[in-house]
Amino acid sequence: MIRRIIFGMILFVCLSQCAGSPDYEPTSRPVYQSPRAVPSAPIPQPEPEEPALLSEPRYVDATSLNCRAGPSISEARVRSLPHRTRVVVERRETGWAFVTQGGRGCWVSDRYLSETMPAPRYVAPSYSPSYGGGRRSSRGVSDTRCGNRRYCGQMRSCREAQFYYRQCGVRRLDGDRDGVPCESLCG
Repeated sequence: MIRRIIFGMILFVCLSQCAGSPDYEPTSRPVYQSPRAVPSAPIPQPEPEEPALLSEPRYVDATSLNCRAGPSISEARVRSLPHRTRVVVERRETGWAFVTQGGRGCWVSDRYLSETMPAPRYVAPSYSPSYGGGRRSSRGVSDTRCGNRRYCGQMRSCREAQFYYRQCGVRRLDGDRDGVPCESLCG
């Protein structure tokens, strides 16, 4: 019984010192303000800002930029703008920009617009063997891409085997790993 009384007194002293300490600030207890402390004039609220009309020239810095009917990826795609196309930003809204180009307006993602003309993007030419169905380039090599041939038995010539080995990366054509593909054709 005496222990409970002593424990209660110690607890009371500790709590009263913590509550009376200038460093102690309870966060869950609301601060009471008297009605006299409330200002009589209403607090001015900021007015919502109207989206500013900008008319800023920008350039498309993407291979192809989707132009949408509204400022969301769920909106319908109206058209596509190619790389380096000059557009005029009329207004902005949460990461989207309403742009006009050629008298037509649409919404694009703001992150793919650049203030300066972006550098041209280099697209490496693709080469294929001369048997292909593509048009011929000045080097006598067709412009078609790698097909689905993966074995020496599918190759028609040494040149075709070399193309698939070097350009398409079909390493299984060089069974003994001496750098010569399809020894039956090129050996």
